[in-house]
Amino acid sequence: MIDRYRDSQRRAVVHRVRERAVANAVKHLANAFLGGWTVSPIITVTSGSPLNLTVNGNPSNSSGTDRPNVVGDWQLDNPTADQWFNTSAFVANAPFTYGNAPKNLIRGPGYFNLDISIQKSFRLSGGVSADIRFESFNATNAVNLGNPNTTVGDVNFGRISSAGAARQSQVAVKLLF
Repeated sequence: MIDRYRDSQRRAVVHRVRERAVANAVKHLANAFLGGWTVSPIITVTSGSPLNLTVNGNPSNSSGTDRPNVVGDWQLDNPTADQWFNTSAFVANAPFTYGNAPKNLIRGPGYFNLDISIQKSFRLSGGVSADIRFESFNATNAVNLGNPNTTVGDVNFGRISSAGAARQSQVAVKLLF
């Protein structure tokens, strides 16, 4: 009877040790893959940059660049890349006169960007280790429009014809020995 009792206790202890070993192995395996990652984000958010309007040529016959005359409301409720502002609100200044448009009258489109890097180091065996890194530039794939053409008399006056880069991602693995 005592031997049976000792034998059952021995089996229970061995069973608990095995459970702990499996639990520790799972814990270490999960930590090896899920733990220890480093995340490095860079977020850039800006309002649109101020823009100066200019006139094609030099109607004032001066040494500087000419600004146009403002003849109406240049703001649009819903600006688009094809028409960022009301272009009919501006006309070239008359010969030998200066335009009345102030400096920095118009603002370009705002800018939002998220660059992110995720990396982890793994110890493989002995003196060998590996670094794995994932990087994504413009991770949200935000459309960041360029500035509109601000030259009165140009065929693209008021249009945006450029944009920032689309999302670019890369993965790198480095072995150290």
